[in-house]
Amino acid sequence: CYHKFNNPSEGSDQKWPLCAAEMKSVMLAAKDTETCMRRSNLAANLNPIQYCDPLSGRNVVMTLFPSNKSSPLTERSVIVVGARIDAFSLFDNAAPGADSAVSGLVTLMATANALALLRKDITKKMNEKNLTKNVLFIIFNGESFDYIGSSRVVYDMQKKQFPVVLKDDVNSQPALVELHHISHFLELAQVVPHSGGKQHLWIHTDPLSSQVEKVNRSINYLTKILLKAGENSSRPDLSLAPWDKPLPPASLHRFLRADLDIPGVVISNHKDEFTNRYYNSIYDFIPNINDTEVLDILASNITALTSVITETVYELLTGERPTHIEVNETLVQGLLECYLANISCDLFRTISKLYEHAKKPYPLYVRVETRHISPVIVYTKLLLAHLTGTILQNKTKDDCKAEESNEIYVYNWIRGSDPNNTGVCVQSTTRFTLAQSPAFELKDWTSTEYSTWTESVWTEISCRIFLKPSRVQEGVTFAIGIIILVISFGIVYAIKNQAHVLFGSRNLIAC
Repeated sequence: CYHKFNNPSEGSDQKWPLCAAEMKSVMLAAKDTETCMRRSNLAANLNPIQYCDPLSGRNVVMTLFPSNKSSPLTERSVIVVGARIDAFSLFDNAAPGADSAVSGLVTLMATANALALLRKDITKKMNEKNLTKNVLFIIFNGESFDYIGSSRVVYDMQKKQFPVVLKDDVNSQPALVELHHISHFLELAQVVPHSGGKQHLWIHTDPLSSQVEKVNRSINYLTKILLKAGENSSRPDLSLAPWDKPLPPASLHRFLRADLDIPGVVISNHKDEFTNRYYNSIYDFIPNINDTEVLDILASNITALTSVITETVYELLTGERPTHIEVNETLVQGLLECYLANISCDLFRTISKLYEHAKKPYPLYVRVETRHISPVIVYTKLLLAHLTGTILQNKTKDDCKAEESNEIYVYNWIRGSDPNNTGVCVQSTTRFTLAQSPAFELKDWTSTEYSTWTESVWTEISCRIFLKPSRVQEGVTFAIGIIILVISFGIVYAIKNQAHVLFGSRNLIAC
């Protein structure tokens, strides 16, 4: 079309008509969630239109030891280590979340890896003392929008369907985890040092739950271990936040709303109030936080904190302090590169080569999940499985799957670190759980208990190409239209005035 009508010929511009294009990209909206969900679900609508979708994604969960529903968990036997993965900003595809999300996420993943390396030693010591404890790592998604991920985990625990829905026809499935199984809750919030020098972190507790004597004892025991683990000069300075201060924004809130008997702490880099000026902003990236573009300093701080968390969880499991904790700082540096600098990092390339030429991090916005799970969540799940799972030898891609009657382990085929291999099969306990507000399952779109965030739907992008006439032809067409409109008004006016003559009514004759 362009070459035929628009392309200059012999040095002179083409004359009318010219080829033109019109693109259409409309984002539907309908006032609020209640209105748009109601309109989207109108039963009388023969051509239904989806006006909005609920914000949703996937949480990533992993247990240090496998469990089976045939051996239910005991009371207060699960230690939860949690962190969030999502962030947002006012700009599309720009949600770095360096401090608010990534710092805690990387600490959790490094801790999971360190404890996985100590799995045999921990098992031996627990067997000697006849202890049956476990660690549940949870990476929450959607926390930026009124705790979507954590509220769904709590809801599923209350409904006895976490981490999976039990099925009668499946012999082996993970044991159900409920709120009363949680012995301690340790949440990793933003932990990036905002100034030079040694890292200083604060341990926050909930003043309301601390009023319960048995909970207060458990919290004191947990904080005592944390402070003891932080006494090493190479580790961050840890201090207790004022006991009467409320918890900062954290996923722990959702758990305490359902069960105040859960002893929990939140570790963060502030004492009384947030010091991250770029919280949930496009500027929440490393240069704006600690005045350096080098990730080595941050990696060193997170490695030190990971040692503290690993040592604490080890002692909660076994009742003993570990003799040696080994945290891989190179792993921490690689994780920071993947989430903050470059999605084509070495660690993500061990999962897949899909983004091996990308030169920027993937945004952490929770988004809506219509057909595909967010790539950064998929990579996080597979990477956590790789860091904590077992590589099965002599397995092909077709064989890398669970038996129909056994869902205890999850099997994933990944690229692997050896470029000469076609891939490796990883067996782990890492799996997805749904991160969508329970309000949409309950169809309570005005809920004050759960998040009701939705996102307007984009219609299909369309484009039409047509010939645009000259200005003169457009003017003539417009003038003719005006003339016809005036004549039409005149005809209608005349007919209306003479209606009694043209459409005279006859008298009705009674029967």
